[in-house]
Amino acid sequence: MHPPVGLNLFVVQNVARDVPYRRIVIGTLPYVGIMMAVLALIAFFPALTTLLR
Repeated sequence: MHPPVGLNLFVVQNVARDVPYRRIVIGTLPYVGIMMAVLALIAFFPALTTLLR
């Protein structure tokens, strides 16, 4: 995973030591999917970025 998400995964793992790392990663997958979908929208429709200002 890219640095912001990966770093947060390790922080959560250290805070919640009884939760397996795999469960933490699976819990973040919907959010990573949303980020990828937004990135794809911006890549295919660059005009959307001017609407976000």
